[in-house]
Amino acid sequence: MKTKIPMSCLRALKNARIRHPKTITVDPLSSQAKLARGVTEEDNGARGVTIERGRSMVEMLGVLAIIGVLSAGALAGYSKAMAKNKMNKTAEQISMMITNIETRFINEEDYSGLGSDPATGTINAISLGVVPDEMISEDRRTLKNAYQDSVQIYSVPYGGLEHGAYKVDYHGLPKEAVIYFATPTSNVENSVMMNVSINE
Repeated sequence: MKTKIPMSCLRALKNARIRHPKTITVDPLSSQAKLARGVTEEDNGARGVTIERGRSMVEMLGVLAIIGVLSAGALAGYSKAMAKNKMNKTAEQISMMITNIETRFINEEDYSGLGSDPATGTINAISLGVVPDEMISEDRRTLKNAYQDSVQIYSVPYGGLEHGAYKVDYHGLPKEAVIYFATPTSNVENSVMMNVSINE
C-alpha cells in the first residue's frame, strides 16, 4: 500500500536545515605541560602563538659566571686606581711638607723650632702650619697619611749642629708605594726623598 506524502511535507523536509553541534577537541596536554614543552598552538589558521619554555639552571649559572668575571675585572681596576690615587696623594703631601718646612726655616740657623722628639716635633709642625690640613687629626696632635697610618716630623743632628736637619717618618706604606717613591718616575724629587724616611 502506497502512502502519499503531501507536497507541503516534502517542501518542509527539503527546506529543513540540520544544525550539527560544534566539535570540541580536548587537548591531553594541560597549559602547564604546554608551557614546559614549548608547544605552538594554531587557532583555525590564524597566527600561531609560541609559548617559550623558562630558562634552564645551566643557562642561569652561565649568566652568573659572566657577571662574576666582569665584577672581578671591575674590582681589580678599581683597586689599581685607588692605589695609584693614594701614591699620588702621598707624593703631593710630602712635597708640600718639604716646601713649607724649607720656606718656614729659610732664615733660621737650624730646625730647632721643630724639636728633636718625634711627638713634640709633630705638634710643633702642626702649630707652624707646615703640614696639609687633611693630614691633621681632630686633636691636632698627630698626622695621618693617605694609608691611614702615622706621620712624624722632628729635627735631627747634622753638620755638627744638634738640629741641623729634619726628618719626616712615613709609616704604613705598602711595598709598591715604597718602590714607586724610590724610582725617578715618582712625583717626588730625589733631593726631597733624602729627607724622608719611609717605613713599611
